Amino acid sequence: CIMIPMDTVKTRLVTQMNYPDLVPYKGINDCFRRVLEEEGIGAFYRGLTPRLLSVVPMIGIQFGVYEFMKKFMLARDAKTSLLPARGRVSKAEMKRREYEAAIEKSRKERLLQEMALEVAADDDQPFPAPYFKHKGWWAEKISGK
Repeated sequence: CIMIPMDTVKTRLVTQMNYPDLVPYKGINDCFRRVLEEEGIGAFYRGLTPRLLSVVPMIGIQFGVYEFMKKFMLARDAKTSLLPARGRVSKAEMKRREYEAAIEKSRKERLLQEMALEVAADDDQPFPAPYFKHKGWWAEKISGK
């Protein structure tokens, strides 16, 4: 809602030198005010339809592929991590395998979260805010708890 008009103002300011017969904008505020007064609020959203037509399918496909692959990889890991070796396996061995599987699952979930942050980065927001599952983890590491 806010970025589309700002993008329009930015584009107008950058391209104003291509139109020497028009009175140049003095700055961001002047550009915003003049576009609003001379062309109306619709001028800010004139390019919204083509932008949405290109972005929405791309994001939909990206989200669908990401969710499918995440479920596929987690299901694959859950199946293979607890398979017994040939013959019988002791209870201690099963507990050890369950413990290793839990550690591996947590490591993979952390990697998936990191990948999600990388995928979320784009030209408009190159560094998305990180999402920490457990609040205060850095405080525990520093104090040694």
